[in-house]
Amino acid sequence: MIDLPQHISNQHPRSQNRFLRILFHPLTWVSVGLHALLLFMPTWEVDHSEAEEPEILEEEPVIEVESLAELLSQPDETPPPEVPVEPPPQTQAPAPPQQQVLTEVPEELPDELPLDELPPDELPPDEPPPDEPPPFDPAVQAQFKSALSNYLSVGASNAAGTSSNFDNTDQWPVPASWIPRSFSDPAAFFAADSIVDESFQPYPGVEFKYIGRNFDLVSSEGLGPAVQENGLSFEKIDTYGGSDLYVVISPEGNPMNYISLVDMKGSTAVFVWSDDPRQGVSGV
Repeated sequence: MIDLPQHISNQHPRSQNRFLRILFHPLTWVSVGLHALLLFMPTWEVDHSEAEEPEILEEEPVIEVESLAELLSQPDETPPPEVPVEPPPQTQAPAPPQQQVLTEVPEELPDELPLDELPPDELPPDEPPPDEPPPFDPAVQAQFKSALSNYLSVGASNAAGTSSNFDNTDQWPVPASWIPRSFSDPAAFFAADSIVDESFQPYPGVEFKYIGRNFDLVSSEGLGPAVQENGLSFEKIDTYGGSDLYVVISPEGNPMNYISLVDMKGSTAVFVWSDDPRQGVSGV
């Protein structure tokens, strides 16, 4: 039996029982052990040398203003805020056109390409290129010129039953004073040297007739019948050298000749061109 101190033993038995219960309670010894452990544990000193020192704000200088007018008169030194400059929009180059891809194969492919789709070096040698009109028949051209000469020369029958001859080409040249009133541009019809010596000879290679009939009769009774006899056609297309220019069209629809009719006030000068004189006279 444990000997209790005298002052405890003299207490009331109930108080002694309560003390013994506390003394022998497990938590009492656990608490005593933890306190003893804490007493023998080493202590650590906290180093406050590296602690951040509080930031000391610098006091802004106080500007003393004597009056409100002085404050308002001071310029604002605060720079304006910078406005960001946006780069210009980049223009995208247009996309190249997409080539159409043939996805379907025709059932039958042509054995030969049409002539108008062949390159010029692959055309048949005996056929002209498709972009050039076929040439007219030189025989038709010669026949037309012969017929034109006849219709220009022969007029109505006289009382003796013979036809009048209106071909006065052998009487050319006419007096030089007649030329300015009939030809606004003599150089369009006559060689330059012939204008100087006043012989007024047409360019070489140009068929010329001087007909003793007026302009309308030469056009209707001379050029018209000669064209119709050979299955040709003609139409006025422009003026050349100040006079009417006609084109004679072959049965194939191609230009065959160009004809100038110059009204000489009671007579008519006829020029038959092989090529369009507006493109320049070749002189051959």
